[in-house]
This record gives sequence, structure tokens and C-alpha cells, in this order.
Amino acid sequence: MTVLAGAVPGARADLTSATIQALRMAGMITGGSMPASAPEFATMVSSIQAGNYAAAAQAAINSAYFPSYLPRRMARQMMNTHLSEIGVNDNDATLFILANLIGSSTTASISALWSQNATYLVNVAGVPTHVGTLTAAQLAAVNWRTDIVKNVGQTALILNGTASDGSQLYAPITIPVADVGGYMTLNNTKATGGGALDASFAQNGLLAGTNLRAIEGMYITTLGLSLPQMVGSVTATANDAPRFIPQLNPSFSVGQGQPACLSCHGAGASNLSHGYQAFADKYDFDPDHGLIYFPTPTTSTRKSLGSDPGLRNTVLNCNLNNSPAPNCNTGTASKTSSQSWDLASWMQSGLLTQWGWSGSTSGSGLNALGAALGKAGLVYEFLTNRVIQEICPLGTFTPAQIDAIAATAQTQDSFASIVSAVATDLSCL
Repeated sequence: MTVLAGAVPGARADLTSATIQALRMAGMITGGSMPASAPEFATMVSSIQAGNYAAAAQAAINSAYFPSYLPRRMARQMMNTHLSEIGVNDNDATLFILANLIGSSTTASISALWSQNATYLVNVAGVPTHVGTLTAAQLAAVNWRTDIVKNVGQTALILNGTASDGSQLYAPITIPVADVGGYMTLNNTKATGGGALDASFAQNGLLAGTNLRAIEGMYITTLGLSLPQMVGSVTATANDAPRFIPQLNPSFSVGQGQPACLSCHGAGASNLSHGYQAFADKYDFDPDHGLIYFPTPTTSTRKSLGSDPGLRNTVLNCNLNNSPAPNCNTGTASKTSSQSWDLASWMQSGLLTQWGWSGSTSGSGLNALGAALGKAGLVYEFLTNRVIQEICPLGTFTPAQIDAIAATAQTQDSFASIVSAVATDLSCL
């Protein structure tokens, strides 16, 4: 690796070398959007000349060019388990993440991403507007530093009767704080003037199915773990698995070339008490309207009884002889209405220790689970690795370096500290 003269933090660089290094650093941090004529670029050059690379990186991070590139891109990636921004446009969930990563209209905070009870809008000519409704021209004109507006609370839709043609009617409802999951419970519903299909985390996790995608997605996109990696206990019983898991299936207890149903669903993220109950039965996603919330779930709306509304009563009763009802898990009681969660088995197996878990290991509701998740050390380690892949994929970072960067980011609860540490590493300069 060839290092430019003066490319050692603390060492002075001549003007030409400093300019080249500033161009490289600005390219990493702002995606090349910062022009050389920008005042921030001049600050970067002078800081590098003085040997203060951290100040140069901070100048780029504090600029108006930074938000529209890296944090906005990474926010889009967190909408799905592929961590891909393909097909993901700006929506309420991505703006929520962006605002918290850069501290626009709020205190910058990584830990709040899964629990903060807020919705962020964009100020357009004095009118707070959902970002998903903006035109391309309006988006291009947004200053993500100054134009974001924070509103306390989140909104979903509730069933509100039936129209004369038999279709369901919906009305807006403020989601109770206990069931708010930060960006995970935000969606551009038609009630807010946006298109319901916004490729948000809510759409990907709560559309159809049984809401297993939501709880699995929360852990996958946050900790970077696959489902087999979340199997934390080998002592799972049928009581740990959702009722719709078919107990009579030959793969229920013994996997046929793959982890057993009970292993993944009973010992992993889908375990009733590992967080599934915090999502299940409270949420659905209607492709024509958006995120649906159930203040008082009924048998017909409870996804913990399966994805088919017509069979949920049968699954509740586990009447295995009533064709075409599916086999179900007779070993578990119906999911509780408390939305409780308990990670005791993961703690006992040592899994939470590996994750650097320092928050509560039990509680009630999605909000409390999200708050505990935001304190896990692995959250910051995974985010550090993601930043490295985004801005310095060819850099050489040892596990000890990554741990140190992540530990500082956790202490400061700061995304900016991760970006600065990565961008100023010798292997990236």
C-alpha cells in the first residue's frame, strides 16, 4: 500500500498532498457530492495540512452534503433483510433513521432507532410534508440538516367498519407508546397522502404471513445474524413455538437437512418469548392502505394463529381432524395478550453475552424490546462493519480495531464517530 506523504494523522502535509487527501476523504464521506469550491472543503484541506485528520472528517460529516449520501443510503438498506436499497425510496421510516443518525431535529442517537416515538416530516415551503410524497425536484431541494421536522407520536390505521360494497373501512389511530418500534412501525399510509407500498420495514415485515418476518428482520438488519445464528437454546419445547407451527410435521423436532422447526421457531428469533409476541397480533399491512394496528386483537385478526384468517379459529382450537385445517402445535397455549418477551434462554445459553447485551432481558411491548436492543454492543459492531463496507471496503481493519470503534460509538451513541474513525484510518487515507 502506498501512502501519500503526510497521510499520517498528526503529521503535516503540503498543500497539494492535503488537497488530494481531502478529495479522497470527501469522496468517501459525501459520495463525491462536495465540490472543491465548498467552504467545508477548504476547512478539510487546512485541517489536513495541520495534521488534524479527525477535524477534516468532521467538517465533511457536518456538511450539508453528508446526509444525502451515506446515512440516507444506509437508512434505505435497513428496510429489508437483504440490506439493499434497490427499489427503496425515501419514506417515513428511512427519514426517521436519517434524522437520528445525523441529529437533525433531534439528538443524534443510534440506540433510539428501534424505540423512539416520533415521526419526521420535511418542511416544504413552510408545510411539514411526508417525505414519501415529495417529487424528485422537491427531494433534490431538501436540506437534510435544516428541513427535517420532528413530530411526537406515530400513526397507523385501524379497522373502522365495512362499506356498502363489503370493503373494509379504515381510520387513523395514534399507536400507543408501548407498541411503537421506532422506524419499524412507520409507513406512508394512504391516510397521510402517500402510497402504502413504500418498501418500508413495515411493508416487508408485516405484509401477509404471520409477522415472523418482522421479528426476524429486526434481529437480522440490526445484528447481522442469520436465523441459525439466533438459535440460542437446545432445550426448546413445543411451548416455545407459535401455535401455527405444525407439530406433526416430521421436521418439527428433527431437521431434515436443515434446522428443525422447533429449533428455529422455538429457540431462535421466532420463539414466542424472544420478541415475536411484541409484533404478533398488533400489526398487519394492507397493500391498498398501509400499516394496520389492532388495539384489541380478535381471533380473525391474530396472525399468531397463522396467515390465513379463515383458519385462525381452527388453529386456535387445534382441531386437527377438520380438513383442510393445517396441523398445528398442540403443545403451546394461545399467544398471550401482554406482548411480553423474555430472553432468559438466550441469556442462559450465552448468546446475549456474545451480543454484548446490557439492556433488559424481559419486558412487555415492542417499545421496551427496541430500547433494550439499542443497547447491545453487537448493534454498534455491525453498524461499524457496514460503514467500512460502504466507504472503505478495501481497508484493513482488525477485529480489535472494529471493537474499539464500536465501543466508542456506543459510549457516544454516535454514528458520526464511526464514520470519522473509519474515514481517518491509515488504510483508507
